[in-house]
Amino acid sequence: MEKKFRLHRIIRRLMNEGMTTHGLARRINEINSHYSPRVKISRHTISRLAKEPLKASVTYENLIALDRYLEQMGEGLADKPILEKDELLARLLENNKFAFLVGSKPNKDQLHDDVSLWDFRTVIELGQQLDAINTDWHHELVDVFLSGEGRLEYYGRSWYETIVQQGRSIVAIGAPRANLASEVMLARMFGLEPFNPPQIPDGNRAPFYFFWPVKSPDKAVASSFAPNPAEIRKSAPREYANWISAGADALWFDGRWHDSIKRTNGWFKYGILAAQRRKDQSIWLVLAGVSGPATLAVARLLKEVKHEIPNFNDPGSPVLWAVVKVPLHEEHKEGDRRAIGNPEFICQPQIWRRK
Repeated sequence: MEKKFRLHRIIRRLMNEGMTTHGLARRINEINSHYSPRVKISRHTISRLAKEPLKASVTYENLIALDRYLEQMGEGLADKPILEKDELLARLLENNKFAFLVGSKPNKDQLHDDVSLWDFRTVIELGQQLDAINTDWHHELVDVFLSGEGRLEYYGRSWYETIVQQGRSIVAIGAPRANLASEVMLARMFGLEPFNPPQIPDGNRAPFYFFWPVKSPDKAVASSFAPNPAEIRKSAPREYANWISAGADALWFDGRWHDSIKRTNGWFKYGILAAQRRKDQSIWLVLAGVSGPATLAVARLLKEVKHEIPNFNDPGSPVLWAVVKVPLHEEHKEGDRRAIGNPEFICQPQIWRRK
């Protein structure tokens, strides 16, 4: 896999934060004026590192100057490799600003909002992984209120305004059933109309689909990634009956359904990640499990995703996606007794292109 020049990423990030090449050179040289030997770097070298790293001519003197400046940020050349793998999490930090979008429900007393404990754990997991790369990042936590009418009338809502704003990356946590922002983002990434359920799974439209059991078809989740339950009942009557009886959810990928029915050897949950580089070069990332534990499992494997994210304008508006499988078991404790084991990629990170 191609490795990236870390200095290019760091300087690009500083530029995105408003630093100019002249201003950065001045700061670096000012810090180095207090050291011996005194070394410098020119704004022209910094400009090349930011815009054309393959053409940059960097001297040993330049490296010393950069190291003295960057070590104050925890990015010294002796602290981390000068070449790095193209990690998904590192791409999220390119512009240093992003938003977490988390589904929530207004409580009946109107005094507080309810958020899934599993989604909260997912936010913490992401924060810890990002801190391991760079502690200097800023985020906004945005509530995505779940309401029936909001599924169709989402324009103008605060969370939707967060999506349409440019210049920062966005992470949506939870599947479309729990997070309307995930539905809108996934639909745009795959070129679909949101909240428009297909009749049957169609691998040409998207590489994955969800199923959640409901008491009646009219209660089904209105999602472009959740086929009509009535049609599933027709195409897979035995499986459908088993899922409804067991209250089991399922994920479709690789041409078939994978369910979460409890069996003698335990049971499994499934989740997906989908990431896309947008036109403004920001990253959209959706972590969506069939349930909360699966969403957390997807987050725990993010640090393993080392795959280049193509440009938005590449043919087919490419999306990086993967499927995660995680074993579940019950623990003797109060409240939610579910606990997750070690997750694994059952479908490795790969690029999907619109046909």
